[in-house]
Amino acid sequence: MKFVDLKCFYCSKNIRKPKKEYDRRIRNGYLKFYCSNVCSAHIVNDPRKAKTIIKKCLYCNNEFPTTTKKHARKCCTRKCSAKYAQSFTPPIVATEEFREKCRIGMRKVWQNPEYATKTLERMSKSKRFNSKGEIAIREHFKNKFPNDNWTFGPCVIDNQTLVRDMFSKKLKVCFEYDGIWHFKDIMGQLEDKQRKDMLLEKWCNQNDYRLIRIKEDIYKTDKKYWLDKLEEIIYNGNEKLVKIY
Repeated sequence: MKFVDLKCFYCSKNIRKPKKEYDRRIRNGYLKFYCSNVCSAHIVNDPRKAKTIIKKCLYCNNEFPTTTKKHARKCCTRKCSAKYAQSFTPPIVATEEFREKCRIGMRKVWQNPEYATKTLERMSKSKRFNSKGEIAIREHFKNKFPNDNWTFGPCVIDNQTLVRDMFSKKLKVCFEYDGIWHFKDIMGQLEDKQRKDMLLEKWCNQNDYRLIRIKEDIYKTDKKYWLDKLEEIIYNGNEKLVKIY
């Protein structure tokens, strides 16, 4: 790639621009080049719009360009804005009494069959709650073994609502597709995730369900082989707990 050596129109700092970009801007009548948005904001002000000014970030104290509008930015980035807000906003601490009210309320809501059906249908299509592998396995069993009533949804144990990836009441089998969140601490969630995994194993043991778990990385190595293997374990096996890790 060819470059053109230029000087910032405001601070005279040496800058380099790709020749294609330089030629394009020259053709469109842009003859002034700047090393940063800050330098550009010192000169470029359209009288038809709000005036561009230079402000100092309230959190990191760095300069950044903004406008004179009433709700103009006060911080240079969203990250700085969030940290600035946290610096004077006290953290919200939920009491155990409040959490218990939330648990009771959620149990009542999930007992409504219309709400449960709509929510499960929405969650089954949502990428936020389901990985591609989990959806593929669930659809495979639902389509191939429709008489076994494969589905997914919540169960409650020790006042904790857990959502099972796939289960069959007829076969008394519960299946879990364990992605990276079950093994790696991402944003401080690992301890809570592993606690829920233990609670699910406890629920399956109390309700006489078999529990089969498979690690996402293993399933992705050979999807067809592991689908066949899962069928064999579910329909021909009798172990209470199977972990394919």
